[in-house]
Amino acid sequence: MDYKSKIKEIEDEVHQMMENRKKWSPKKKQEIEAKELEITKRVKEKLDENNIPKRSIFSYLYENRLLKDGTTKKTVLITSMSEPKFGKKQTVISDLETLEMLYVQTDVTRFMDIEDYFTPRK
Repeated sequence: MDYKSKIKEIEDEVHQMMENRKKWSPKKKQEIEAKELEITKRVKEKLDENNIPKRSIFSYLYENRLLKDGTTKKTVLITSMSEPKFGKKQTVISDLETLEMLYVQTDVTRFMDIEDYFTPRK
């Protein structure tokens, strides 16, 4: 798949997720937003505990996310973080139902275990 087709595919996925979100009931929207806030808080706490500085951090729902093991998870929470110095982004992939942090994606094809990423920094 070439670069332009991959961009188009991602744009289509995001558009579909936005359309799906519009159809949610107020109760479902509130539940999802509460989970987004909770996982953001948990990730922020782990970053602070381990002296890992981040400039911005936020979470959002991602439907039908292809996970690193090649399976598709119906819905996950993505917590996006950027480093203050270079602005490089990493994402924590979490299970929507359990809020378990599954792994960290540090680049398009690079992944780290949660325990390895959240190691105290000096």
